[in-house]
Formats: sequence, C-alpha cells, structure tokens
Amino acid sequence: MSRRDHTVREGTSEKHWYTLAAYLAGVGLGIAYMVVSVVAIDEPVAAAGSLGIGLLVISGGGLVVYPALFKDSAYVRGVRSWRPRWWYYLLFGLGAPTVVAAAASLIDPGAAVVAALIAHGVSAPLAAGYYLYQRHQIVGVP
Repeated sequence: MSRRDHTVREGTSEKHWYTLAAYLAGVGLGIAYMVVSVVAIDEPVAAAGSLGIGLLVISGGGLVVYPALFKDSAYVRGVRSWRPRWWYYLLFGLGAPTVVAAAASLIDPGAAVVAALIAHGVSAPLAAGYYLYQRHQIVGVP
C-alpha cells in the first residue's frame, strides 16, 4: 500500500487552532459567568434563565469547533507526519449529544432538547480540548 502525497489544503493554515483555544477560553468564561450569576442572583427564575443563556452560548458556540478542527487537521496533515482523524472528534462531539437526546426522549420527550444542549456543552469542549492536547503533544505549538 503506497502512501499518498499530502499537500496543504487551500483555505487552511496554522492559525485555525486559535479558534479552538478561543472557544475553550470562552467556555471557561461562560462557566464563570454562570457560577457568578447563580451565586449573585437571589431570584431562582432569573438564576435559571442565566444558566440557560450560558448553556446555550457554550453549546451553540461549540458549533465553531468542527470547521476549525477540520481545517487545522487538514493543515497539520499537509505539513507534519501526524495524521489526525478529525471525524473522530466530530463523532464524539455530535454523537454523544445524539445518544443522550435519544435516551432522554424515551423518558421525557420534552427534556431531549435540553439534555442534548447540556451534552453538547460538555462534549464540544472535551473534543476541542483533547484535540489541542494531542496536537500539542505531537506537533507542539506553532
């Protein structure tokens, strides 16, 4: 079996990993916002709304992870010997919320969306963080 000759894909660069790092920093800020808002707000309804907004931002922001991960892994495949399989991270990042939503829909169909948002709010940062960890271990910081 011969090895394919890899070249750098157009539209990719070494800067796409910054998007992943910025997302993880945003997740940290979002979690801090949620903790502070729950502690500072005495009204339970307002605190729940604040948690919901924070969760929506973290989960929705996680959608930027997958294009950035694809572009960075395509760039790395073109310039390094490491061949990251971006679809593993995509499958984990979107597969876990799908499984959680399917399981939650068996119990309470109305809770499936909330369960999927919570699961994606956990799985997207984990996928981005693990990719960046592996990238740093194998490639280093550009």
